Amino acid sequence: MSEHALTIHQGETFTRTLTFADGGLTGASAQLQVRRFYNSSTAVVDIDTDDGIEITSDTTMTLTIDADTTAAMTGPGVYDLVITYVDGTKEIALHGPVRLVPQVTR
Repeated sequence: MSEHALTIHQGETFTRTLTFADGGLTGASAQLQVRRFYNSSTAVVDIDTDDGIEITSDTTMTLTIDADTTAAMTGPGVYDLVITYVDGTKEIALHGPVRLVPQVTR
C-alpha cells in the first residue's frame, strides 16, 4: 500500500496512468472511491473496471473521472484504489488525500 495525494481540477476530465512494477494486473479488476471524509457514507466518485478504470497491460492501468463528476465535487476528500487479483486477493494499492482545485470558468 502506497500513499499518494491526488489533485483534481473541478470541471476537468481527470486522467492518470499508473504503472505497477510488480505486474499481475492481467485479469484483475479495480475500484477507486473518493469520499469527503473516511467515515462518509456516500462516495462522491466511484469508478471501476466497468466504468472509469482501464487495465491496459499486466503493469499499467488508466483512471478516468469524467468532467461532470469532477464538476459536482465540492471540496477535498480522501480516496483509495483497491485491486482484486485473479486469485481473489484484494490489495489497497494506493490511498491518500484528494485536493480539489475549484473551477473558475463556467
